[in-house]
Amino acid sequence: MYFLDCKLDELISKKYDDISNMVQLTYGVKYDGIMIQSILNLLKSDNTSLNLFSSHNVDKIINNYSEDHHFLTMASLHTIKPFTLSCLHCHLPLKLQFKEKVNVFLMDHIDNGVIFIARCCHIEYHTNSYIKGSKRYVNRQSLYNQKYIYFGGKCVLYIDVLLRYVSDLINMYAGFENFCGAYNDTITSVLLQHARDNDLKMKDPPVLERRLFENIWLIYSTSILKFFLSTSTEIDIPYHISNHDERNLFFASQLPQLERDFIVYWSSHMLKFECDSQCCKAIVIDGFQKPNRFICGFMQELIHSEELGDIEWGCGFRPEMIPDKQNPGYWKNTKYCPKHIDLEYTQSVRCSTDKDDYNVGDCNVSRTDRYYTRQTSYGVVHTMYNCGIIVNFNELYRSESPTRVLHRLFTTIDCVSSSVPLPKYLIYDNACGLLLTFRHRLEHGQIHRTTRTDVL
Repeated sequence: MYFLDCKLDELISKKYDDISNMVQLTYGVKYDGIMIQSILNLLKSDNTSLNLFSSHNVDKIINNYSEDHHFLTMASLHTIKPFTLSCLHCHLPLKLQFKEKVNVFLMDHIDNGVIFIARCCHIEYHTNSYIKGSKRYVNRQSLYNQKYIYFGGKCVLYIDVLLRYVSDLINMYAGFENFCGAYNDTITSVLLQHARDNDLKMKDPPVLERRLFENIWLIYSTSILKFFLSTSTEIDIPYHISNHDERNLFFASQLPQLERDFIVYWSSHMLKFECDSQCCKAIVIDGFQKPNRFICGFMQELIHSEELGDIEWGCGFRPEMIPDKQNPGYWKNTKYCPKHIDLEYTQSVRCSTDKDDYNVGDCNVSRTDRYYTRQTSYGVVHTMYNCGIIVNFNELYRSESPTRVLHRLFTTIDCVSSSVPLPKYLIYDNACGLLLTFRHRLEHGQIHRTTRTDVL
């Protein structure tokens, strides 16, 4: 009884009635709520924690009770409150109110939980976020050292599950679908191991849905990275994290500044961490084609460079899936993203304006596009220091041509921390082609001179 009281939060409005029901279900003895409260007050007044029911697992008693459909209760092991108990504006204590019941996904099982929210000064406070007007925000306090991660819906993730995914991603290259599939199989196996006849848990168990887990992890990780790299105190995140357009807009708006913050932070790593005597002596550029993915087939998407003008960069959005008219109820893949889907039914010719600015006699390495029917990206090109610290990396939607590498170099140079000198040396497996392209375009007025071109 004492430990039931310790496990249940004071926010539960009928806490002592719930304890009474649990005692009756477990032992067949009926005490009313007032009697329960009196007994507990007596134990607390004597500073005595008598182990009255030590033969039973208290967590199991609470879980079984919360899942019993004969009782309408808020009793739960997981009473999940807003990240702050005082208003961020007026600093007065918040009045919490029950919102809904949720599924809490832990490492080896799934529990019921209850969500509480609060409202004050036209701000609505949630577990890891708050809403002002029509926008949802997170701050450092809402994400740092939190036990639960929740951005709406019926799914609450225990922080250990997110950390486990990070470990599996790094060490086993696990994707979201693989991780969620393994998690759900593990939960099912554990339930089968301990299931009793007619166990309700086995009839319709909750599952960790891949898309929802992916959205939660991406929003959470992007926000944590933003706070780590910068001095930002508040981030505007999607109001509905499962909304396709809101989510894409969030990442598209965050990416440019995240890249700048990343370069600034890691280019000055020698001031933050101990490194060897050869630290930051040279910049190394290298490309990797293995981490490719399916992307939109529109190759003529342009980006603008102050130095190089318009560059064919390609479109990196995933191709759209559309209903299959010949097979109702099924979907089929296309070659284009929603923005360029109209090209799916045209006879457009995929061409490239990329040409080497040098001939084979000067350099026998060519990095122009060769496969015009390719449907995947060209991997990643990264920029690092010779001591092994990556200072910038970019996905390639088209080939690793000298103009695209030059554009990434100009961007990196522009963002390198002013507190450290830029290395004097550049190492690259197509350095001759890069130098020939740079000189040719500079001499023929195809590069607009800036402080970045002077540094290069």
